[in-house]
Amino acid sequence: MFSIVDVYKQLLLGELKRFPPYTWDLEKEAIDNFKKCFRYLIVEHLELSRESLLNILTTSFICKYKLTTPLERYLSSNAYYAVSITFPEWNVYPWELKVVPSGYWESIGNIVDGARTYCTINKITRTDLLKGAKEIGLERFTLAYRRLNKDKNQTDYYYDFLRTIYPEYNFRIWEFKRVTIDNWTDQDIRDGVIWFFETVLKWKKSEIINKINRDVFDNSGFAYIFKKKFNRDCASLLEFVYDEKFEELNNLSSMRAHTRKLSPKEVREIRGYYKDNKSKGAIEFLAGKYQVSSDNIVKICRRETWSNI
Repeated sequence: MFSIVDVYKQLLLGELKRFPPYTWDLEKEAIDNFKKCFRYLIVEHLELSRESLLNILTTSFICKYKLTTPLERYLSSNAYYAVSITFPEWNVYPWELKVVPSGYWESIGNIVDGARTYCTINKITRTDLLKGAKEIGLERFTLAYRRLNKDKNQTDYYYDFLRTIYPEYNFRIWEFKRVTIDNWTDQDIRDGVIWFFETVLKWKKSEIINKINRDVFDNSGFAYIFKKKFNRDCASLLEFVYDEKFEELNNLSSMRAHTRKLSPKEVREIRGYYKDNKSKGAIEFLAGKYQVSSDNIVKICRRETWSNI
């Protein structure tokens, strides 16, 4: 007596045109037969790995291989359900399929659960999340979140997305490289800048006047707000943050990194001098002579750039 898999083999080889009558009449037996046939198709006939199957799996794919009737009648034409019951050991998640089940991305609960599960599986930390959706593979989730919230007055979906996915992480707006100015509150700016001075730079308030310049913000989450709201003016920023006048700010040029552009000749001179005088003192001397920041002198000497920012 032929098994259902033997019959399916003949059907795939073209030796039979269809399954025998009544094959799919009883639900429990039909689902069991479907799982046997589908497993044979994937593992032996097509020899597909888990990853390969999930990249091509759709309802049309299953129907192409003569399993339309049980798929439509008992599995609601759901390819995810089909692979889940056939390969329970694979622990497949809907978001792993190239084509997710219809309506899956229309639920914020699915997006939250899926994103959190993805991060757990891939051991993505809070620090990793700040790198960006593309860098850590969360683009599908953020795009779905954006479509679901298209009517919200919110342009910075990733920032809003992470606060929704991981409320316990207490993400702060200044931790992100670029968040539209409209989403910053005055208190965000004050709290963030003070946090930056005290926690990251470890500056006391009394030290700020002598240490601050434009460069300190360039690689931080405050670069965008510093440029857009304060026009890269350190004095304006400090007076806004501390809500007081700083009597020490008589010479505002001391609050700003020099921004003049160097000529190719000057760049060669800087590199030549530094080659013969490699020291911290040489860096400071060159910064003063050519009126550019020490950081940019270092970049020039390391050949990371030939012009000042």
